[in-house]
Amino acid sequence: MVAVESEGGVLEFQQVIQGDMGDLPAERVDLADGRRASVYRVLGGILVQWAEGDKWYGVYATGFSREKVLQVAEVCVPRQESR
Repeated sequence: MVAVESEGGVLEFQQVIQGDMGDLPAERVDLADGRRASVYRVLGGILVQWAEGDKWYGVYATGFSREKVLQVAEVCVPRQESR
């Protein structure tokens, strides 16, 4: 995980996190590149979470709007592993 403090809030970038958020309600959204993501309001912030194959990724933020967190998730593309 990498955490960045900016604009009075905190952004966390997470890789290979478990995808199950239990019974928390989620809003399903389509990201610009066609990825499907789930948006959760949790722990006083917003979590945008998506899967690439069997790996899960997420952006969690406090102090940012839902729209800003979605913008950050839009540009988060997992690095392709070399073969």
